[in-house]
Amino acid sequence: MHEKRSKKRNRIFGVSVDIFDRNGRLGDDPMTEKAQGKLTPDAQASGSMLPSLLGINPFQTPNDCLVKGFAAIDNGGKSAPGDWQYIEAADWGNKTENLILEEMAERLGVKGDFNITKPYQHPTLPLAVSLDGIAEGTGEVIKTNYDAGIYCIGADEIALNGPGILEAKLTGAPPTEFPAKYRGPIQVEGCMMCTGFTWGAIGTLYRGTELRIYVVEVDMALRAKITADVLDFQKRIDGYKNFGDKDWYPALTPNDAANTWQQADDGDPPIKLSDELSQLALEYEDAMTASRAIAKLKQEITTQIMNGLGNSTEGPFSNLSRWKWECAMSRQRCMKWPWLWGSRKYQLQLFPAVWRGSRRLV
Repeated sequence: MHEKRSKKRNRIFGVSVDIFDRNGRLGDDPMTEKAQGKLTPDAQASGSMLPSLLGINPFQTPNDCLVKGFAAIDNGGKSAPGDWQYIEAADWGNKTENLILEEMAERLGVKGDFNITKPYQHPTLPLAVSLDGIAEGTGEVIKTNYDAGIYCIGADEIALNGPGILEAKLTGAPPTEFPAKYRGPIQVEGCMMCTGFTWGAIGTLYRGTELRIYVVEVDMALRAKITADVLDFQKRIDGYKNFGDKDWYPALTPNDAANTWQQADDGDPPIKLSDELSQLALEYEDAMTASRAIAKLKQEITTQIMNGLGNSTEGPFSNLSRWKWECAMSRQRCMKWPWLWGSRKYQLQLFPAVWRGSRRLV
């Protein structure tokens, strides 16, 4: 869903479906891909890149977008064919997209067009987007309606005047009253900027069982941020295209740092690190030691609880939590959080006093 592309891969927790190329680089946000092939240019910002460029996508950094843009320039403007790996979870996103869009249109009381085959280029910014669907509003006033799974974001009510954006998402995350910013709102704002539409809706199907529709309208502060970050990104892309200079963003992850300093030079003399970095090295050693100790403690606690439970199905505690065996396919037992069901193992699970998402006491 979202930016069109052919291959995908899944992310643990079922929270989303991330995209990696054959070199292990992270691509567009999981829910941003389609089987038809990408419609927008790779050597400029696209709608699905925006959460990353704004620094709020937990699955992709601005430098990951630069890697993709630099590769596109090297390949004449498009990523090399076959860069993307197929994963079933993302394929289900493609297959359910029209179902989500149709249900969105029905609940909002609008007619929709879900066969959008062209990208939309911003008239002045180097930004292009592709759309899942377009709906034609005729003045319908939408208010939050929990029974219908409709939520107005940033306003008590939103009028659907003229055409609007329909964006479909599929995720294994638990339902939320407000959409994650990286999962739709920023992308839809970019879509409204490119099309001139004044409203949009994100339909997120949670865990395949609950659809929530988040209706949004123009956010001028967000547009200003998008504009600044898109121009900054394009400046870095143009620097590589025109002069071969790779102007990376400050590294946020080890992978970012590896992109920035891609090749070691054996001829360079050793560098004397600053006192600050020397202190960080000591902290790193301490963190590694603590990590090993925590991992060992978790194993010890797990073993004791498993021995305490024995063959029992569950065991209540006085603090209103309980441990439970969750049977699946293999006959191994492991400690997992309750939303990780279905991993084909016996799972030792901690059930909180208030069940996440259902407000049910256990």
